[in-house]
Amino acid sequence: MLVVVSILPVFLVSLFGFLTAKSGKLSRSDIQSLSKFTFSMAIPVMLFTKMSTLAVPDNIEWSLLLSYYLSVFIVFSLTAFIARYLFSDECETQSVLGFSATFSNAVVIGIPVIHYTLGDDAMLPLFMLISVHALTIYLLGFFFAERGRFDRKKVLLSVVRIFSEILKNPITLAIFSGLLVNVLPFSLPDLLSASLSLFSEAAIPLTLFVLGASISQFPLTFSSRVPLLLVVFKNLMLPLLVYLFSTYVFGLSETWTVTATVMASMPIGVNAYIFSQRYQRIMPEVATSILFSTVFSILSVPLCLWLLTNQ
Repeated sequence: MLVVVSILPVFLVSLFGFLTAKSGKLSRSDIQSLSKFTFSMAIPVMLFTKMSTLAVPDNIEWSLLLSYYLSVFIVFSLTAFIARYLFSDECETQSVLGFSATFSNAVVIGIPVIHYTLGDDAMLPLFMLISVHALTIYLLGFFFAERGRFDRKKVLLSVVRIFSEILKNPITLAIFSGLLVNVLPFSLPDLLSASLSLFSEAAIPLTLFVLGASISQFPLTFSSRVPLLLVVFKNLMLPLLVYLFSTYVFGLSETWTVTATVMASMPIGVNAYIFSQRYQRIMPEVATSILFSTVFSILSVPLCLWLLTNQ
């Protein structure tokens, strides 16, 4: 019951954003402006603030990254393989489906849910996973999409471009700059620290509101089997694999295992729709999958937390 009480407000704020946008009180340009401010300012400030003040242990469990991203690779590959026989023989479509089955909504929903339920001890493993999340899955998506027309020069230029985009991303910069401040022998001035903390308090509610408003703008379709496949793979199979790798292969500590598993159980991130737009493939199916996955996670995420923590 504690888990449900902690998580339900997260989804209610997103629902409020969805209903507000659907009612016509926000135009598409309003939502775009809110989204730009949220992801270029509010979230980076929050991540920088939290990362700069985190207690970093002497023994960091680096195998966390292996347990999570090996699971991602397996689910991505399996989804693309199944898609080849069920939906399309196009490499781009298979890649979009694999991307959608593995890209977690780690920032928008993952941070508030994990912070409210697992506390500050879970923030370091969560931020470690987030710091390479987009880079890893975008690279996977690119290689799967381009494998049918492999050109060494083109691939190299595209990889450089992806690295450049990710490294210049405000979220990535915030995490690594916050870590840099954390390890320096001095701390930020109290006035600056207090100002950043105050500003960062707006990030979570804004992000959740923007998520709901953004989903309301997606083109949807209810005649495809794609959303069912993606919900099963993203909301159920990925967290199961992460748990098995974390517990039985790499032997991570309980807090780090739970953090990785819960992050894997998060719904499909909006980046999946952006990736489908990049290749102009199955955009309505991916948009519908994001909606279904988010709604399903209202049940699956609390269940996952209850099974792992018995709260």
